[in-house]
Amino acid sequence: MTYATLKYELSDSIATITINRPEKNNAISMEMRADFRALADELYGNEAVRVAVFTGTGKTFCVGADVSTFETDWNTPVFRANTRLLTSFFNDLEALEKPLIAAINGTCVGGGLELALACDLRITARSARFGLPENNLGLIPGIGGCSRLELRERRSAYGPDPGELRPVDPDQDRRSPGGREGLPGKAPASLRGSLSV
Repeated sequence: MTYATLKYELSDSIATITINRPEKNNAISMEMRADFRALADELYGNEAVRVAVFTGTGKTFCVGADVSTFETDWNTPVFRANTRLLTSFFNDLEALEKPLIAAINGTCVGGGLELALACDLRITARSARFGLPENNLGLIPGIGGCSRLELRERRSAYGPDPGELRPVDPDQDRRSPGGREGLPGKAPASLRGSLSV
């Protein structure tokens, strides 16, 4: 598969998806939203994919929406339609019955954090920084940030969240987070069942 704003590599049943707009700190553009939709079809339809890992090019995971590509009036039908497309993609990720790992290599804010929250595991570089700055624009984290963050917080009240942030050695290759190599060898039905608990 080829995408305009993502690098996609499938090796040993592990799909590595690299957000690839380093000149814009990997901001989510309208073109990237289209790539995400096509990516969802690939992740769901390709049985060879057993695990998916998201990361970013350079020192940034994803800074969220590329606000320079949005119209000046946030309250438009086009803006709402594009928000629904991205929300649908994140919901599809969350429902995917394959392990999803966010290998967070740097700044992870706004829609980038919402993407990470849609994943099952989040492995971070020690230099990673997080936030939901939408309020600075008069918006809320409307792509699932509020609800997913609240759900994780509620789950952690009952014990450690298995998807909680886990810092890693900054010298470790972020595309090879410890433990992911063993996931493709697990029984698909048991992995799906574990993800739905």
